[in-house]
Amino acid sequence: MNLECEIFVTEDECTVIRPRKDLTLEELCQVIDQIAEHHPFAKRLWDVRQVELSLTSSEIVKGSVYAASKFKVPTKSVIVTQVEQVLAFGKMRAAMGLMPEIGTIHMVFNDYDKAISWLNEPLEGSIQPSPPPFYSI
Repeated sequence: MNLECEIFVTEDECTVIRPRKDLTLEELCQVIDQIAEHHPFAKRLWDVRQVELSLTSSEIVKGSVYAASKFKVPTKSVIVTQVEQVLAFGKMRAAMGLMPEIGTIHMVFNDYDKAISWLNEPLEGSIQPSPPPFYSI
């Protein structure tokens, strides 16, 4: 099945997902199924810097709840957008506020290196930090 995503695992067992096109909710759930079956690691990085993000905040929450049903261990998931993707960043931040407590700690970044650094912090005792500033100061 061609999922229109590049999926790979880093040396530190972080699953990186890079969509090649904008995903529908159905396609997002298919990608989640693929990850749960082949890459069920505790850290996921969704790199959406190369695509538009047309999913609504509600659909993003539905995708996260679906993912929670597939991953039975506490996980960390981060979404990385471009600085210029103001709408995508805002939708992801809004979705984070709507997400139920589902065993996954979510974060949104517009800086890839900071996202990786956050993912590599220990999960135990991890609290969701305050959101990063949108523009670098």
